[in-house]
This record gives sequence, C-alpha cells and structure tokens, in this order.
Amino acid sequence: MSHLQKKASEGGTPAERRGSKQESDFKGEILKMFAEIKSDIKQSERNIETKVEQMDKRIGQVDKKIDVTVNELKGQLKEVSRRTQTLEEGMKRTKSEMKEMRKEEEKIKTGMSEMNKSQEEVWDAIAMNELRQRKVNLRLRSVPETQGENIKEKLITEIAQWLELQTEEMAKTVQNAFRMKVRTTKARKFPGDYIPIRLLKRRDPYKPMVQILKKNKIEFKWEYPEGISFFYKSKRHRHTSPEETSKFLRRYKELRADDEEARDAELGMEAAGGRDLEEREEINMRGGWITYGELIVKEGGKWKTRPYEEVKEFVYDWLHY
Repeated sequence: MSHLQKKASEGGTPAERRGSKQESDFKGEILKMFAEIKSDIKQSERNIETKVEQMDKRIGQVDKKIDVTVNELKGQLKEVSRRTQTLEEGMKRTKSEMKEMRKEEEKIKTGMSEMNKSQEEVWDAIAMNELRQRKVNLRLRSVPETQGENIKEKLITEIAQWLELQTEEMAKTVQNAFRMKVRTTKARKFPGDYIPIRLLKRRDPYKPMVQILKKNKIEFKWEYPEGISFFYKSKRHRHTSPEETSKFLRRYKELRADDEEARDAELGMEAAGGRDLEEREEINMRGGWITYGELIVKEGGKWKTRPYEEVKEFVYDWLHY
C-alpha cells in the first residue's frame, strides 16, 4: 500500500472527511428516494393491477349482462317475428275475407238494386193501372149546340150509330155528359183527368227541360210512367230518364239557357208548383183528345185530326175498358 493510500485510509484531513460524509449522506438520500420511488411504483402497480382486475371483473359482468340481454333480445325478436308472421297471416285472411265480403256486398247491392227496380216497376204498374181506371172521361169537341138539347142523349145516339151498337147498350157505358167551359171548369168542379201523385212526382226532374222547351216554343208531351217526348229538327226525341235529357242539352247547346235563366226557371217551377199542376190539369181538360166527328192526335209536335174509322177499334176498346 502506498503512502497516499494509507493516509487516505486513515481518514485523511478533516476537510476530506467532511466531504466524504456529505457524499455518503447524499448517496443515502438518493438510495432512500429510489427506495421510496420503487415502493410507490410497486404500490401503483398493485393499485393498477387491482383496478385492472376490478375492470376485468366489471367487463366480465358487463359481458354476461350483454350476453343475457342479447339472448333476451333474440328471444324477443323471435317472438316478434312469430307474432309478425301471425299478424301477416291474419291480415291475409282478413283481406281475403274482406274481398269475399265486398263480393257479397256487391251481390247484395245488385240484389237490392234489382229489388228496388222491381218495386219501382210494380209501383209504376200500380200507378198506370190507377191512371187507366180513373181515366173515365171521353172529351168531344166541336159538337153543335142547340137550344134545350139533351147532350147526353145526343152523344149516346151519335156514338152508338158510329160504333154500330144498340142505343141501350151504349147508354150503359155513359155515366154522364155535359158541356165544358174552360173558364168555369174549376168553379163548377167538373171532373178532369186524374194523374196519380207518383206519376206527377216522376215529372219533377224534367221541369227545367220543360221550361227550356217552353222558352223555345217547342211543344212536348208527357210520357208515362215518366219522361217527355217532342220533335226537334224534324226528329222525334223521347226522354225517359234525366240522364237522357242532360245528354240532349249537351248536344244541342243552342237550346240551353244561361245558368241564371235556367236557375230562375227551376226556382219558378218550384215556387209555382201548385199553379203548374193546375195548368197541367187545364191542359188535360181542354186537350181534346177526341172530338165530335174526328180524333185529335199530336204528330210532329202539332195537333192533327184523324177520321174515326182509323181508330174505331181503339175507341171501342176504350169505351168497354
């Protein structure tokens, strides 16, 4: 060992010994700090491991919950799918049943329509039969008038001679005979043509058309059980439904009044319903279907006369109805 080494080992100088102690303390502090840091690191590692374990445990629990939830959702989806399929099948059955119900409804509607049509036809037939039964007046025109005449006896004699019947037989078919004066007919309450209310009601939809015909001075005739007929442009038109009338007016626009006039005409017919009925009765009473010595008929929109011989059979059947 050299002298210097020996001297150093013996402690050296006081200054050297102080420096060595400080160095030793510093190293101790550093080692202590490293130990604390290491301890903290280990504690942190243990804490992290604990937290990781807790997280793993929670994740495992969450995974289990997710699996349970997924399984439940799968079960619910299967149930929903099953119910959806059941609903779809039910909807298909319902649609099929509804189609069948619609078919049955259409059949019922068709049957009801046919029944209503048949019922209307029956009521029309009843009304027409009532019309024929009530139609007991034979109107004669242009019969020469003499003072103190017995018009009933005179007509019985003339008609019996014309029909080649016995006077007594003819007298049985004549209930009464009188001269009609149009102005006093209503006051004297002479019997006029009877038109059943049902047939008069059936004329209501044709009133606007009648107003147009009247405005254009076109003569018309009421059809039975409903409708009107008239001549226009040398052609006979017969309308038995309001649809035919509308179609006719669309074709012949020159006859159509403007909307205000048509509305006024329709309102006027409604307001004067009673007066219109009286006018019809008056027209029927003075129409003069049959006159003395000739038959008055309407052809081409005009009144024309026909010899009795042409309609003798008709008149005979009418008298013996």
